[in-house]
Amino acid sequence: MHHLRSYLYLYLAIISLTVISNSNACPEATEPDTKGLTIELISEVTSIAPGKPFHVGLRIKHDLGFHTYWKNPGVVGVPTHIKWTLPPGFKASEIKWPHPENSKMADYPCFGYERDVLLTIEITPPTKLTTNNITLIANTNWMCCSSNCYPGFKKFSLTLPKGTGENNNLHTTSFNKSLASIPQPTNKIKAKLISAKDAQNIKVIITTSDNIEPLYIFNSDGQTTPDLPFSLTKKDHSTHIFQAKRSKFGIKSSTSFPFILQTTTNFYEIIAK
Repeated sequence: MHHLRSYLYLYLAIISLTVISNSNACPEATEPDTKGLTIELISEVTSIAPGKPFHVGLRIKHDLGFHTYWKNPGVVGVPTHIKWTLPPGFKASEIKWPHPENSKMADYPCFGYERDVLLTIEITPPTKLTTNNITLIANTNWMCCSSNCYPGFKKFSLTLPKGTGENNNLHTTSFNKSLASIPQPTNKIKAKLISAKDAQNIKVIITTSDNIEPLYIFNSDGQTTPDLPFSLTKKDHSTHIFQAKRSKFGIKSSTSFPFILQTTTNFYEIIAK
């Protein structure tokens, strides 16, 4: 299945290059297929203020029964990706991923999104803007799956005027909801990695306070994947032990284990060391 994901990455690259080539040769080229979803690039502001960061977002609405993928999808699927073309001096953050959910591609468990989702990116403009209108270009690709998978790709262009960075009231609720769904660190949860580096089985001790009850762990970097055996066992009222088989395709020689911890009330970003 690792090889399958490699082929999917290669396929996305080939078809993306094909579309770019065709669109350059023929401006009337057909819009790329977006089977299983609708997707658009939106902004939380109606204008750009010099030096003032703001968010844009890739809004994905899934058709019933379809899903796209989180940054660590598991052994199947490909994460949604954005390659930016920005004016000089502008910077774009990595995608700020909302908390994932469990899904399935055929019989394989995976991490992704069945719900509609807004993938937010922080754009930082320079302190001096030399033009009155600024265009941000996002070349995006994704994998949308149900019983079958459909690679997708689309080029978005977003033009905003220079101004004071006024909020876009049409999208305020969407951005607030998305940003609130991004897992955050907390001092109420401690995690210690007690297994040896590159050990076949990963073991983490999780200690919580304030009656926080862990439910599930989403590993962030592919050291383990949802198709592999795992357990999350309660030792006492404040201690849980997570154990999982290490993926033979995961990163090597890591001295930490990053994950999203789902509890009964929230999702938290944790790094066990």
